[in-house]
Amino acid sequence: MAVPVLDFRRADIGDLPAVLAFLLANARPVEGVAEHLEQFWIAASGEKIVGCAGRETYGEVALLRSVAVLPERRNQGIGKTLIEHVIRDAASERVKTLYLLTASAGRYFEGLGFRAVDKAHAPKQLLVSAEFQGACPPDDILMALPLALRDEAALFNVKPGT
Repeated sequence: MAVPVLDFRRADIGDLPAVLAFLLANARPVEGVAEHLEQFWIAASGEKIVGCAGRETYGEVALLRSVAVLPERRNQGIGKTLIEHVIRDAASERVKTLYLLTASAGRYFEGLGFRAVDKAHAPKQLLVSAEFQGACPPDDILMALPLALRDEAALFNVKPGT
């Protein structure tokens, strides 16, 4: 059986009800989604959302949030592709560091280059996010991905640290 073709695209206001329903069905917080919907990407199969990932930008830092993929569509690269879109957008907007909060996916995000950081050192700009204001459990791990080094490495076609 062939896997249906996916459409990766930015979310728009018409997608808001479906995005909120998708996030609720996948146990993700919905607080703050409407305010940042223009920074969300969705993967759709026809009219059905099968994955999404969003971002909240606060100056030179941003928060990756609402990463979810339907259970039956996991391990197909959908989440990674969505996150890559979010990273590319953030880097193009001069975001220097992308952060996220996670309870159980730390190992997955480490594979994408994120590293755990002490929550006490979270940039104060992020603290206004609904995710820091209680939408996420207080024991979630804070992780960070520096984007400035990625831009320089791409510019000179070298790996960071070399």
